[in-house]
Amino acid sequence: MNSNYDRGMIKWMPFNSVVPLNTIKTKIKDERNVISFPILSEDELANIQDNLFTAYHSKEEVLITYFYHNNLYKLKGIIDNIIVDKKLIILNKNIKLYFNQIVRISLM
Repeated sequence: MNSNYDRGMIKWMPFNSVVPLNTIKTKIKDERNVISFPILSEDELANIQDNLFTAYHSKEEVLITYFYHNNLYKLKGIIDNIIVDKKLIILNKNIKLYFNQIVRISLM
């Protein structure tokens, strides 16, 4: 019989049954990727508001960076409506963003 017999994945089976390693690894990876909402100065907030209303009135395309579920996302589109009472922006006729989610607006 060959003395260098490799059992392959069989040798790892008892280790996987002791601790659900994959769930722990993904949980740790998710916790590392968590970011907190960036703190914006008064100047940055005023700049966001100016760019928002300028883009709405000129129907210009914008690039919006917004915060959602501990991540930053970017979205490109045209602002169709601004609902001031609800502090809501409607982009591309179906995407809704709240004012407090927005981190940055760039005019294209």
